[in-house]
This record gives sequence, structure tokens and C-alpha cells, in this order.
Amino acid sequence: MDMNVVIQLATVVFLASGGLARGVFQQVSTLPNRRELVELDPQAKCDLCEDNWLLILGAAGRTGSTTAQAMFDSIPGFEIAGEHWGLLYEEFRIVEHIKATGNHSGVAWKHNPVDLHSIKCSIQERMKRVVLGADFESKSRSTKVIGFKEVRYQTLRMLHFISEIFPCAHFVFTYRKKPHAEVRAKWGFGKEYNHLWVHTTPMFLKVHEHFRETCSMFGVEALTTKHYNRVLHEKLGVRGCNYTHVYHHNADGGYLADDSRDALLTGECDLSGLDFRHSPEELERREGIWQQLLAEHHAAQATPSNDRDLL
Repeated sequence: MDMNVVIQLATVVFLASGGLARGVFQQVSTLPNRRELVELDPQAKCDLCEDNWLLILGAAGRTGSTTAQAMFDSIPGFEIAGEHWGLLYEEFRIVEHIKATGNHSGVAWKHNPVDLHSIKCSIQERMKRVVLGADFESKSRSTKVIGFKEVRYQTLRMLHFISEIFPCAHFVFTYRKKPHAEVRAKWGFGKEYNHLWVHTTPMFLKVHEHFRETCSMFGVEALTTKHYNRVLHEKLGVRGCNYTHVYHHNADGGYLADDSRDALLTGECDLSGLDFRHSPEELERREGIWQQLLAEHHAAQATPSNDRDLL
């Protein structure tokens, strides 16, 4: 049959988020070298590992997260957005409410079974649009690695939720090796960070211990070009270019504009070998580790608190 005829006969259902959902054919991804029309089973689910996500999470502010964002965003083909006021907390609450609806019986709470995988796909799609912005189509064609940095995700439950939405993502954790240190912060909120550093850093280290192949730790007191190049080459798989120095955007305690990151790299970066995908077996193994970590965490909590971990 002529391909044009087949395409005309294909039934495609659009999600409210604007992404293609199911049909005889589907646009697999907007990222380069993956944008192709392929035949799918009508019941096939979306692929949460189709895109390469790089997520920079800070143990609160003043941990070098902006430095990490600038360093990785300087790579041609990387699109790493800034903070978004903890937007995924709202998505987390929505998913928890959706799950809770299945715990009720009776006509007043009648619901059809919910496809949580599709819900996760819609969340990832929204985050992609938040990162790439209004120039979505153009940015999609030029982006090989997409991500964001945020300093508001400091609980194990949130890290697990983020790993569910971005199961093949690489994580960069920024933290302070000396969490009780005094810091310079022009806006005054630096003084409030110490307890968050103390709380979050051990959690980051614990997650990194179990997922070393996809997690990188960056202590703000010891940021080196060598370490950034090691992560660039060995963890992310970028070839052909090297960092020449570390970009200290907020070194003065504020958020002043600085264009020095334009000269951060030497050489031409080769991204052709990048693919963050895991096998189904590996994804199952990783989820098992997450469940173990969560179980250990809850067992260690003697009494409930008002901490965000109990959202």
C-alpha cells in the first residue's frame, strides 16, 4: 500500500498536553536523530526513556547548582533550564490524588482504572515544554540532552517520584561538604540553608551510593575542571571537547550577569554516542533499589513529622 494512503488512514489521538498519544503511527520524539515515523501497536505505551534527561538537583541554594547548570548548558546540543519553583511537587500531589481515588468504593467514587504510565508521560511532556519554551519545535530539533536545575527537591519520596518521571535520567547532585559553614548571600536567605544542607546531603550521598553509574556528586568546596571533564566524558559520553575552567556564577553571593561561560569549552563536542536508555531489566532492578531505600527510610523514622518527606 502507498505510504501516503497509509498515513491518511492512520488514527491519531492527541493528549490534552499537546503530545501525540496512540495510533497506527506516532512521532516518537522531538529530539534530533530520533524524529521518525514508525509503526506502533495501537496499545503501545509512550517511552519515558526516549529523550536524554540531565537533572541538576541542589541540596538547597548556595551549593554550586547554578555553576553546574551553566557548565552543562554551555555544551552545544544541551538545553538545561533554570529553577521552576519546585513545580514537580504539584505534579507529585496530583499523582497521589489520582492513586487515592482507587482506594474508595461506591457510586460517588466510581472511576475507571487509571493508566499511571500515561500520566507520567504527560508530566514529562509538560516539563519538556517548560524547558524548551515557546520555541519548542526549533529547540527540539537542536537539542540532544534536555534538563533543568532545581534546589527544592530535598526528600527521598520526591527523588523517587522524579526517577519515575525520568527513569533514564542522569543526575547531578550539588552539595556542601561543610554544611555548617557561613555563606555569602546578598538576599539574606543563605542563613536559612544550613539545616537543609545537613538534611539533604546524606540523602544525596545515599542515592549516589546505589546509582553511581547515573549520579554525580559535586561538592561546592572542591569544584575542579578535572571532575567536570570526568563526568562529561565518562558519565555522559561526550567526546571531542574539554572544559577549560569552572564557571563561578554566584561567587560573590549574588546573581550578577556573567558571560564568561562562552569560553568554557575547547574542541568540538561529539554527542553522537549519547544514549541514556536503560534496558527493561535494568529499570526493574533500579525500581527495586528505590523501594528498598524507601522502606529503610520509613523504618528509620520513629515518629511522623511535618517534614516534606511525609507529603
